[in-house]
Amino acid sequence: MKLIIDIPDEIYECYKGRPPMLGDAGMDMIAQAIANGTPVPKGHGRLKDADYIKLFSIDHDSWNGVEYEGVIKVVPVIAIDNASTIIEADKETENDL
Repeated sequence: MKLIIDIPDEIYECYKGRPPMLGDAGMDMIAQAIANGTPVPKGHGRLKDADYIKLFSIDHDSWNGVEYEGVIKVVPVIAIDNASTIIEADKETENDL
């Protein structure tokens, strides 16, 4: 299972590579972070930095000749390909396209 948790940087640095110790307050905080974590769904593709991708969006007022109210944002595929992968795809169910 992949899980996204939020812990203070200091706790991460302190416990990185260190074995857990029962009764340790820092480990209690980490355990609580795990309990409150966000599961990453199985079968997901590569998770990328959306803010980076948005930097390359292009405004269009139509799509395939159809006019829209407002603006459509289009992102070049190269921007998606070049964005950093935050979490690799779930290898168990990844489909090759």
